[in-house]
Amino acid sequence: MSKEGVTWDAAQREIGSIFQDFCRQSGVELVEGYVMKNHIHMSLMIPAKFRVAKVVGFLKRMSAIQIFRNYKHVRRNFAGYYSWARGYSVSTVGFNEKMNRDYIKNQ
Repeated sequence: MSKEGVTWDAAQREIGSIFQDFCRQSGVELVEGYVMKNHIHMSLMIPAKFRVAKVVGFLKRMSAIQIFRNYKHVRRNFAGYYSWARGYSVSTVGFNEKMNRDYIKNQ
């Protein structure tokens, strides 16, 4: 079902819950996250046995499929499917975890 009349706030919450569900399924903890119109900030706790690239790839792939199914009117790529940008940025969080979480919250 297309959700063309949905508000941005409702879409943000739903996209956030999509990421929470996929994180839970993959054994990753979503510590903090914020959905913006053109990107997402997330703080994830990824177990050492997982490769970061695999986790990010899974989250991007599965969320794009789900968002496309729920919001058929959103931007589509040349093949007709919604997709995230190819790249992503990753940094490790150690003693500055609170600062990073505050940054994500206050976007």
